[in-house]
Amino acid sequence: MPYRVLTLFLSTMLLMSSSIYAEDHNRLVVTWLENNSVLVWHDGDAAPTAYAAPENVASNARQLMLSADGQYVVLNAAFPGSLWLAAPTDTNLSELVPNQALPSTDNPQFVRVGNLQRGTLSTYYFNTFDQPSHYSFQNNDLWSVDAANRTFQLLLPPSEAGLFSISPDGQHIALVQSGAYDKTDGKISLVDQDGQNRQDVMAFTAVSTASDYDFYPQTFWEADSSAFNVAIPDKDLIYNDSTAFTGLWHIAADGSQSQRGSLQATFFGLPQWSDDGAFLFYLHRVGDISANQFELILAAGDGTNATVYATGEAGNISVPQWLPASHQFIYSQGEPGDYWLGQADQKPQQLSGKIFNPRFVDSTTYVFATAAGESFELRYAHLGDSSSTLIAAVHNAVPIFDALLVP
Repeated sequence: MPYRVLTLFLSTMLLMSSSIYAEDHNRLVVTWLENNSVLVWHDGDAAPTAYAAPENVASNARQLMLSADGQYVVLNAAFPGSLWLAAPTDTNLSELVPNQALPSTDNPQFVRVGNLQRGTLSTYYFNTFDQPSHYSFQNNDLWSVDAANRTFQLLLPPSEAGLFSISPDGQHIALVQSGAYDKTDGKISLVDQDGQNRQDVMAFTAVSTASDYDFYPQTFWEADSSAFNVAIPDKDLIYNDSTAFTGLWHIAADGSQSQRGSLQATFFGLPQWSDDGAFLFYLHRVGDISANQFELILAAGDGTNATVYATGEAGNISVPQWLPASHQFIYSQGEPGDYWLGQADQKPQQLSGKIFNPRFVDSTTYVFATAAGESFELRYAHLGDSSSTLIAAVHNAVPIFDALLVP
């Protein structure tokens, strides 16, 4: 479909029966992929803005991500691995980080952009990995991007970074290196937003995955950026899924660290903390491993006061996700598209309708896709409200979108 016709077509489909403004008057911004265009809609706009993308880029899109200020969109293309930019002054996507600029340990065509995260304002961070086959190999590098200035920079070269997460204030970056099982310890480090002033704060015994990929513990920053929490499992947890323990660690932004407690979680549902660190949830295997039965456990942030919140079979119950600035969480259970809202001392409540890929932009508002096929709808809704509002009908089989509240 030609670019101008596509824009007009989507404009006529856009139906907004109400507007969403947070208490602090932030505005909802949504971006999505439609055929060979990236669409960007700000709440209150009569129609989305369309940015034309090269066909080979759009067909290989892995991810769209809005900048923190809502002014830019970055498209992560899988092949060849590269980043593309939609900017307010443009009508077409422009190549922001070309594949040729990325280091590769094997062949440049195999390098991919991974773990793309937004920093403050118009900045992004990413690392790379090589994928010569169905296996992938982390390069453990770290890059920064300034979308406003259309520049990028290698902050830490291959083998010096790892899995990373950015503190909410954008001032600190936690780095995790996996180590090598039975050979080299893993390591957790801290650097500043420029990749400088490194502190190696913790070593841990490398954890087996019983496969060719490495285990990287996930870090969970607290909302005030003062510290993050991380779960370090027994190195052989995957072989002793019902009996081995996982340690719960608290690491402050100054590099000091302490163990908060320990618990028995399955390798496939390790602890995740709320953004104030007060609560965590995890999955615990029940009975014989062949039964594939799990309990969803809710506990205090140090693992105490653990209670069974829900039970289910592998593939029927998912690892939950915390809502931002909240002690509530959602998880899927039952038929595809069935999501449940959970909270301590409250019974699960099913969210209205069939929803897919829900993105919570605050503690009560979420953007989601309806069932995909030849097409789907993008909608937003509020917790406690059985209705939802149409953003757009999208003629793609796979929902690729992002949503954010911005000033």
